Amino acid sequence: MRELMGRFSKLVAMNTLSKEDIKKILIESDFSPLNTYKLLFESMNIEFSYDEDFIDYIAEKAIALNSGARSLKTVFDDTISSAMFRIFAGEYSAINLTRPTNDERPYVLTKKR
Repeated sequence: MRELMGRFSKLVAMNTLSKEDIKKILIESDFSPLNTYKLLFESMNIEFSYDEDFIDYIAEKAIALNSGARSLKTVFDDTISSAMFRIFAGEYSAINLTRPTNDERPYVLTKKR
């Protein structure tokens, strides 16, 4: 279906998704970046967690881009991309995603023991 929609040459006005709609897509969709990364981290034996504030943060940033649910992957990838390099280096056993404040990172990594 996504491939078909991407081939339309005309723009069609749709109802704007609410913050609650975006959050529901982020949490419940099988194709959500949240669930995709969850599966990736599970396959790497990395503990993966997040809080409700993080979900709100991602939804707010996606809404600001004004491209609906399509922006979720972009926002999510941009948010944790720097953590991915550190995780793939193999030094960490867990990642917890949270709303950043000021110059903080939106994640907390736990080193392997």
